[in-house]
Amino acid sequence: MSHIFDHNREMLHKLIDDLPEDKLPKAADLFEKMIGEETVSDEDKKELEIARKEIENGESYSFDEVFGELD
Repeated sequence: MSHIFDHNREMLHKLIDDLPEDKLPKAADLFEKMIGEETVSDEDKKELEIARKEIENGESYSFDEVFGELD
């Protein structure tokens, strides 16, 4: 890894360490969104939104209902 990346990583670690506790969840959400933008396809995002709506409507399934009993 280059020196610039090492410096950036160290700077980010310090910024996170210095954040007040109440700001950590918001920072985590921000990082997850940044990472998610690169790894989640549009189709995956649509499927996730459908799943969230199904859960909100009580349309969820237990682990056993989906996978059955595992030995």
